Amino acid sequence: MNKRRCLIKILMLLAIALGIFFLGSQVKAGSILLNHLDFQITLNEDGSMNVTENWDARINDTNTMFKDFKMDSSKFKEITDVKVYRVHEDNTKTKLTEIDEEMYHVTKDCYYGLINSNGDFEIAWGVSVDKTEYRNYQIQYKVIDAVKNYEDCSEFYWQLVGDENSISVNHLTATIFLPKKVTDKNNLRAWAHGPYNGNIALENDKVTLELDYLDPGIMVEARVVTTENLFPEAKTLSTSKLNTILAEEQRWADEANAQRQAYIEQRQWEEKMEAIWEIVRIILGIAISVFAIFKFIMNLVKAGKIPKKQEPFIQYFRDIPDETASSGDAAFLYYFKNGSFSKNISKVLSATLLQLALKKYIAFSVDNTGKKPDVRVNLLDYSDHIDTMPPLKKDEQTVYQLLTKVSKEKTFTMKEFEKYAEKHSSTFMNQINKIQKQVLQEQNKLQNYNSKNTKEISNHSGFATLYIVFGVFVLINMTIPGILLLLNCIPHFMMKSKLNTLTDKGLEEAAKWKGLKRYMEDFSLLDEKQVPDLVLWEKYLVFATAFGIADKVLKQLKVKYPELQQIDGYEYTYMNLLYHSSLNTAFLTSLNTSVNKVYMGGLSAQAASSGYSGGNFSSGGGRRRWILWRRWPAEEAGGRNGRKIK
Repeated sequence: MNKRRCLIKILMLLAIALGIFFLGSQVKAGSILLNHLDFQITLNEDGSMNVTENWDARINDTNTMFKDFKMDSSKFKEITDVKVYRVHEDNTKTKLTEIDEEMYHVTKDCYYGLINSNGDFEIAWGVSVDKTEYRNYQIQYKVIDAVKNYEDCSEFYWQLVGDENSISVNHLTATIFLPKKVTDKNNLRAWAHGPYNGNIALENDKVTLELDYLDPGIMVEARVVTTENLFPEAKTLSTSKLNTILAEEQRWADEANAQRQAYIEQRQWEEKMEAIWEIVRIILGIAISVFAIFKFIMNLVKAGKIPKKQEPFIQYFRDIPDETASSGDAAFLYYFKNGSFSKNISKVLSATLLQLALKKYIAFSVDNTGKKPDVRVNLLDYSDHIDTMPPLKKDEQTVYQLLTKVSKEKTFTMKEFEKYAEKHSSTFMNQINKIQKQVLQEQNKLQNYNSKNTKEISNHSGFATLYIVFGVFVLINMTIPGILLLLNCIPHFMMKSKLNTLTDKGLEEAAKWKGLKRYMEDFSLLDEKQVPDLVLWEKYLVFATAFGIADKVLKQLKVKYPELQQIDGYEYTYMNLLYHSSLNTAFLTSLNTSVNKVYMGGLSAQAASSGYSGGNFSSGGGRRRWILWRRWPAEEAGGRNGRKIK
């Protein structure tokens, strides 16, 4: 049984881990994904450039989006004419309201473009997205002195995305328009630096760049050089740069080609390994499928050979099936399937207290010292007639020993019992668990249950669990073999179900107890010439309590036995307490409720003392930055959550 519980715990942990993994992979606070990022750059004759950026974004839990430029006078002079628009589904645009104050949380639908407290030029705008939304924004600005004129060429060198960016881009495009067409296309050169999946194309009046996907941390640069005088109004530096540029690009091209070749060789090796794995996967899948089919058929045949025992049906059984049986013995047979005995242990404990009272080991009384009446348990002194005391079954002895530990005065209320169970939870729960083991041993001894099946039942549970675990694992890569492995748990569950049963004798005993239960439930409806004495009903009520039908039986007793109103406490053990006490409800109801509180208090206290505690969690959105700089003017874009910078 321990192995089974261990396997169940492992499966639960795996399910929790998978749930956390999938949940964590789908929910990200303060995140931005750009479905499409498009740059429209127009170079002017004075060396400036007008830039329009179109952001098609998926925004999650973000208050502000922003873009930063590292200020460097050797790269450009200044940024002006900043505008930010919200682009709607019908392609109409709404200009956001411009403000002149730096804010960490920019007011919704407002924007600014200014030098921030870090010395960078920052464009930021308020979006105020709580959950997840798809939005389009357009940013416009002008960069002064973006093109450099040299004696032998003009150069435009701009980094679109930096190598420290943290935002994924599904599709990136850029178009760089020249002030006019070049007369000879050979006088125009362009390079792109970035991932291998990008393409750059030249025309007489423009350069275009495109790539399908950009991972975070990968930079993208564009460099355009022309030997024709396309920028007559731009300042010319008294130096030559063309040879330096060509040498630099050649060196980088050689490095890129080497990296590309290594990448190609790596991909070829990976593709070879993938092909080998595919062959191995097919062979392995066939082997697993053959194994799974063979084991399924063999175990199905094996399961079919195990006879399925059928419990006989006894409508009513008037006598107590076994006069020596404890309430635990009766409950074990009655609740046998699906582990119900352990689920109803508090009922067994209540019934055992009644049984100890019938055997004169304890007595009940009503305690009126508190705000509400309570059941008091009194341990009786039987030292002068110990030889005549009725014997106790082992589970009854365990309960009695537990009662002796509750109070040195040998008397206590159920409230005091509850406090004891909470304070001594380990001792209390050890005794409770001991009851279940002793009842199992007793039923095995009485040949109502065969404990030899326990190991085999545990093995079938283990095999079924393993088939489920490995079936799910294989299912991820191989559908049919995974399904076949999962199907193999069925025969093991079938064998477990057939083996996890009582013996023929035990099934007959269980049928008698269930017949007695039906008799107690329906006896007021039966037309019998003789009805059992109330003394016998005190015994019946022990088992009615164990079966959870005591309240129903008591209602019938009141109808069938009017003399309940006149009985005294001398002839009966606890019958007079059923209707003659200051308890707000019937005695047995109060007892059952109290015992359940005792059990749950001990169980909860043990769980709390076992070292398990809940973890403390914190969450929140941080400032997400898309850093877009390396050698040339750096940009930064992204989303942020926080508070206003003071």
